[in-house]
Amino acid sequence: MDDAESAELDALRTNLRDDVDHLLRLLSKSTMLHTLVVLKSDKEPMRFSEIERRVESSATTLSRRLNELEENGLVTRKEITDSQGTRVEYALTNDGMALRPSLESMFEWVVHRSSNPSIQSLETPCSTQVTAEDGGDI
Repeated sequence: MDDAESAELDALRTNLRDDVDHLLRLLSKSTMLHTLVVLKSDKEPMRFSEIERRVESSATTLSRRLNELEENGLVTRKEITDSQGTRVEYALTNDGMALRPSLESMFEWVVHRSSNPSIQSLETPCSTQVTAEDGGDI
């Protein structure tokens, strides 16, 4: 491999690391993972109020997270106007759904490393929705 090819490969690796860093910064924001898990739990698009109830977050924070997910191509936002007025529904995109195996493996890693028997007995939230009302916490 010559110097030009080596430099090109180094640049590609740097871009890849930057993209992964961006994704990790996005996912590490308050309620972001919980929002993704909630959206994944329902096969149908969800209204903002339903997501807000399940995520148990302020409307402002949830609105920011949904906008960030939409900007990053992980969520679609659709306004629907009918006789009852206008409502907004959100759904994961194919890219959002493609994150599931990675999210699942992170939850499994944490469960596996936990010394808490209660946590060890939980199914991970990506495979089974666990909410505060079910006695769990995501």
